[in-house]
Amino acid sequence: MWEQLKVALATLKAAPAGWVDGIYEGGEQTVQWLWEVLQGDGAEAEQSSAQLATGTIISMVPLIDQVCDVRDLIANCKQINKDPNNGWPWFALCLTLLGLFPTLGSLLKGCLKILFGYARHGVPKAMRTNTHVWDALSPFVERSIQRLNEHMSSGIVRKTLKTMRITNPYAWLASQVRALSKSMTAQELLSAFDKLHLTLTELLDYVTRYGNTTTQHKVVQLQREIKAVRERANGIMGRMVRPLQEWLEKLAKRLDEEQARALKTAIAAPHGPRLMHMEKEAMDKAKPTWVDRGLMRPQYPGLEEIPANTEEMIKSGYPRNILYEFANFHGNVMPAKYPPGTVLYRIVDPAEKSLSSGQWWTSDAEFDAISSKDEWRRKFGVWRIWKSNGEFMTYQVPEGTVLKGWQGVCASQEMYGTAYTLEGGSLQILLDPYDLKTEHLQKRWPTHWGYNPYNPGNPRLIGVPVLQHKWPATQDKDSK
Repeated sequence: MWEQLKVALATLKAAPAGWVDGIYEGGEQTVQWLWEVLQGDGAEAEQSSAQLATGTIISMVPLIDQVCDVRDLIANCKQINKDPNNGWPWFALCLTLLGLFPTLGSLLKGCLKILFGYARHGVPKAMRTNTHVWDALSPFVERSIQRLNEHMSSGIVRKTLKTMRITNPYAWLASQVRALSKSMTAQELLSAFDKLHLTLTELLDYVTRYGNTTTQHKVVQLQREIKAVRERANGIMGRMVRPLQEWLEKLAKRLDEEQARALKTAIAAPHGPRLMHMEKEAMDKAKPTWVDRGLMRPQYPGLEEIPANTEEMIKSGYPRNILYEFANFHGNVMPAKYPPGTVLYRIVDPAEKSLSSGQWWTSDAEFDAISSKDEWRRKFGVWRIWKSNGEFMTYQVPEGTVLKGWQGVCASQEMYGTAYTLEGGSLQILLDPYDLKTEHLQKRWPTHWGYNPYNPGNPRLIGVPVLQHKWPATQDKDSK
């Protein structure tokens, strides 16, 4: 329990400087660390929950989801006690509790925590307006949709969608939100409150047992505040059900619109779960030689779990995006160091929206071994709708630096809901684009494979390509 709690705390908030040697179970520094994490201000708590859900860290670090939920409960109750008659803080509390319903599966719960987390984060600003609940929180819902898109494209979520045979993820999510709206009752909200309060009590018992007298008094005061909100909730939760249902119905409609947009554009996010109807229809008419059909099992199945010691390697400087992309590797994905002078290659689409300084690269030997566009698509698992290719670029690791990344075999790529598969099997390298220096990126060059005019999601490919860099506006990591 202690080791899991320590990891959860470290993920949410670094231990204060100079405390590392004194962090152990029962230590005064440990108690203070836990107390500060639980007392994180409301904005910090809301942001942490949404961001961690997006990165799928919640499902990987034991106890962290409970700690995040408890922080949200504390922040909600403090806001309510400032103005018990204001309905907005109560609405925020209900959003916290909705994401805890035991009937929600892990996939649905992770998605809802993103949607609800951003909405809760907008409540303080919404309190200063006289607009309808949905209108006031709409800007924050839009932000949550953007974050949800990233979440849906992560490796672990794609695996789950495939296992559950969900081919229309936003339509599915909308149906689940509507079902939640219809089944929600005041009693369920109160039960979720009691369950979360019990978790909080267990954590506070730890603080009381090992904390000093001052901290113990603070715990008593906090418990009084939580109890006061719980007592008021008996008469208020019933009045919150209808506004919540109306908001959830509008949220479901917004998710329907997102699904319709995806179907209309037929654009698949890189390695994402979006539908590829136009690609499938084209293959049904004439299957390319680089595509396999009807395999019982892909030749290079993707990883089911995050590689061991991943968190330790991330702390030592290796890219964090492995947490979202591990399923795109087969077998052993290894941390790798690329010394000065190493030249890495990346095949790019002249009109792709993604940055040409993207995260997927390969070695010079692997690039030289590619003899054709068809081989590239087969061995690196690249559907036509994802990228049309036509060009490549190189990056040379500058003197005096070592570039860290992840290296392994490309997993087979399956087109969800169909029998089509791309073999995979080539060596691929995962980097953090913000570790790269623009001055060491070479110009784009044509692959001489031809510019493929077929790309239903990007009709602009027909015509003369523009060979140019498309770097982020800044390379400052803190600005991401």
